[in-house]
Amino acid sequence: MRLIHAESDGLPGLVVDRYGDVLVMQIGSAGRSTGATPIADILQELCNPRAFTSAPNSDSRALEGLEPRNGVFRGSLPKDVEVIEHGLRFRVD
Repeated sequence: MRLIHAESDGLPGLVVDRYGDVLVMQIGSAGRSTGATPIADILQELCNPRAFTSAPNSDSRALEGLEPRNGVFRGSLPKDVEVIEHGLRFRVD
């Protein structure tokens, strides 16, 4: 489920998806990068995820002069995550 969809939600450069009890954050702009920690703190409190991870890097990060970032930055990532979609259960890595 997409929790934050960048400009559509008034947060340009930020996309956050939820996969089971794991949140995946994608930061695509230098301006958003500086405000990512408070947003992660709020999402941690609201969603209480098991892990918070960065999405694979996009080309926009390089264009913005941002360092590559990929991997878990809060909690511990389970081997796989159960995702329920339209009543069907899926295990994803």
